[in-house]
Amino acid sequence: MSEIPNDYAHYLDDINDILLADIALRIQLTQSEHDDAVAHYGAIENWLERDSSALKGKVLRLYPQGSMAIHTTISSNDDTEEFDIDLVVELDLPHDADPEEVLDLLFEAVRGEEGSRYFDVTERNSRCVTVHYKNMHMDLCPAVRREDEPLRTSTMFHHNRERNERYRHIRNPWGFGEWYKESLPDEPDFAGFYIKRGLLTLRADAEPVPERVPVYQKPRKSVVLQLMKRFRNHRYLKRARKGPPSVILSKLAIDAGVSFGGLLDELEAQALYLSDVLEHFRLEVRNPRCPEHDVLTDRWPADHDEQREFYRDVRYLLRRLAALREARHLKEKQEILADLFGERATMAAFKSLQERLNELADRGEVKVKKETAAIALAASGTVAQRASSPAIISAPRHHSHSGG
Repeated sequence: MSEIPNDYAHYLDDINDILLADIALRIQLTQSEHDDAVAHYGAIENWLERDSSALKGKVLRLYPQGSMAIHTTISSNDDTEEFDIDLVVELDLPHDADPEEVLDLLFEAVRGEEGSRYFDVTERNSRCVTVHYKNMHMDLCPAVRREDEPLRTSTMFHHNRERNERYRHIRNPWGFGEWYKESLPDEPDFAGFYIKRGLLTLRADAEPVPERVPVYQKPRKSVVLQLMKRFRNHRYLKRARKGPPSVILSKLAIDAGVSFGGLLDELEAQALYLSDVLEHFRLEVRNPRCPEHDVLTDRWPADHDEQREFYRDVRYLLRRLAALREARHLKEKQEILADLFGERATMAAFKSLQERLNELADRGEVKVKKETAAIALAASGTVAQRASSPAIISAPRHHSHSGG
């Protein structure tokens, strides 16, 4: 692991941010998981173009939407490493095609003949066709591009047999992904911190699935968005209702404005903004690149109770984050973070912190008081004592600022 130079040593004062950063590291897709996703994409693309495909010659392009497009995909929760990828399948079909026929056509093309690789792992849903793999699933959404609308605005399809629902709707998921990336702040210092922590740049992957972006190259807003998604997943793990879709959290993360400080400051800023917009009125969020047609909240919240449920979750998050700021014992911090983001990722983060503190203590960059095991930055080159199991830490208190 590369050394952290003295000009980055002040970051070690904020133990909360280091713990949140390491938890964020644990919920990222690994390089092998990302490579698997790229391989599955390529296989699906070739499969749809096979001679016996119901869509032979009708697939114009496939491209990612949602979290994969904006580099915020995470593993689903602490109990499983499963993740999902959303792809748009742009088809050469009429705009007024029957939704049932379009979805059935895509389902037949993906599932293929009995005995084929996808026959037993393909599911037809109301807006997409899902392919289930060992550790991931891929949602394929059929779309017909609207040439008279802004780039990649498309007609998409909904058909639910059980509810007898059938309609077409206009969306631009590609435009939303571009808007999100263009709206992110440039934060070279934050990225530099992760580079100096000794992480390595990973090789690029083939298009059209975006190359895997290591967490240290992401701005705070995207890292915290991933933490917010993990919090949502953890809260809804055993609930019958579904939480807010990631695209809504992504849009509101940008709307929360620019915060100043570290990860904890940004997490509080996003949570405070969420709390404000969820508290009083029925939430409505629109795609900035297709505001007239593309309502991101068309299916969530389904009712007032569903919105209030997540509002209570966000208020709980804010209370626990306040307790995290006040906590001076590592054990208390560990309990809070495990409650919010899951036991596995939190335990790994604390193990990493302990190893890092011992490494820095050996170099004299942190000092551990013998009588209290308190951790403080070494004022000079004084040799520090190793922290075998520190119980109390010295961490400055910060205050959150948000704008916009």
